[in-house]
Amino acid sequence: MARTAITPQTPTSTGATLTYGAVSAAAAPDGNYFDFDGSALVLINNASGSSITLTIDVPISIDGVAVADRAVTCPTGQVTLWKPNEVHRQPNGQVHLNWSSATSVTVAVLNV
Repeated sequence: MARTAITPQTPTSTGATLTYGAVSAAAAPDGNYFDFDGSALVLINNASGSSITLTIDVPISIDGVAVADRAVTCPTGQVTLWKPNEVHRQPNGQVHLNWSSATSVTVAVLNV
């Protein structure tokens, strides 16, 4: 199944209401993606009964050795904030997010 897009939100100086989107069960194996402009923050709201892991694909190698993917632990009942950087950007400009579970997990991406 194809990855599911997340549309980044851009707050203004007058404020903005943050909208979280569900991580669908269908997206769990293939995950989500968003177009990365270099200034994103990712907020993961884990309302499930256990911790989950967000794994971010790292598409680069150094001297022929693949750089390990980034794993972010999202504790139960918490909102986790993660800031991507250039090593997480795929050749097509996207950042790929993979979830260990999609149940009761929502996500928002902010361009700041």
